[in-house]
Amino acid sequence: MICEIMQDIGVHVDQLFVAKIPVDLKWCKFVLMSYYEKTWLQCLNTKPKLRTYCKWKSSFKVKLYINLNLQRHHRSRSVLAQLRSGFLLPLHIETGRYRGVKLEERICSFCNMGIVETESHFFLDCDLCKQRIIF
Repeated sequence: MICEIMQDIGVHVDQLFVAKIPVDLKWCKFVLMSYYEKTWLQCLNTKPKLRTYCKWKSSFKVKLYINLNLQRHHRSRSVLAQLRSGFLLPLHIETGRYRGVKLEERICSFCNMGIVETESHFFLDCDLCKQRIIF
């Protein structure tokens, strides 16, 4: 797999191996990570499920909270991951997708704003969340 990726980007590892030419492993890692990041970014834009994730994660780097010691608070880490991936709440943006409802018709039923019920709307704009949750 790695050899195939390297060949796709113009590096013929097999020829280097046969010719016994040393290869800088740091350079190889950089090339592979750059390739993977480019592929990752392209994939993000084609998946409607990742709409919220794209807003919060724009680079292929580990977020700070991932490295925090949340062992005692594993539920917190789980909730953050679920929120980022859109699995936390049964919002119309997601449930409507399963039922075949057009995106513009997945209106929030908790408020009278008449806009699509997304994660951002629910946490930042929706009257229900403003009344019930204190951040």
